[in-house]
Amino acid sequence: MSLKGIREYLPPWANPKVVTEVTRTRSVFQVILEEHGRLMKVGDEVFGGINVVNSGVGFNSVEVADFVHRLVCSNGMIRKVQHAGFRRIHLKGRETLTADLQIAFAAVVASIPVTLDAMQRSIEVPLGDPEKALLELPRKHGLTEEEFDAVQIAWEDEPGETLYELVNAITGAARASNLSQDSRLKLQTVAGSLLPA
Repeated sequence: MSLKGIREYLPPWANPKVVTEVTRTRSVFQVILEEHGRLMKVGDEVFGGINVVNSGVGFNSVEVADFVHRLVCSNGMIRKVQHAGFRRIHLKGRETLTADLQIAFAAVVASIPVTLDAMQRSIEVPLGDPEKALLELPRKHGLTEEEFDAVQIAWEDEPGETLYELVNAITGAARASNLSQDSRLKLQTVAGSLLPA
């Protein structure tokens, strides 16, 4: 799937900004839909969108999921919403891929407000013991030492008492230039998994 191909699946009203990262084995397209913007706090605006991961060499499946882009620091978060999104390995053939992707894109776009609502609610979820919540991340989510170091650095930049700040520390860590693409996607997905249902 190419950037041109992705645009074919977007709603006609969409005026997307697309951040692309291509490696030898995988292409990641993070589609930001400014039409789905929300102010979380004063000076802290986020935009909903779509995360698409694909491989032209059969290394990875095609995946479509919710994506949230935080404007103030360019953090990104991936959230896999039940009954929205899509994941299919390349071995299953292309006959139904176009129809499946059309359904998946429409479902993800429809679920963006749900994800933004969950992010808004995370502002009201106290961590209780922020340091303990931070230290439990490697065990609970399988973070490597390098990934956790990046989270701690991001946390020091923007500490807080709520789930919102913890999620933002994890997504902030995903911007670390020393991390692999796999680690950055993993952190963005861990952050999305922490949002309240």
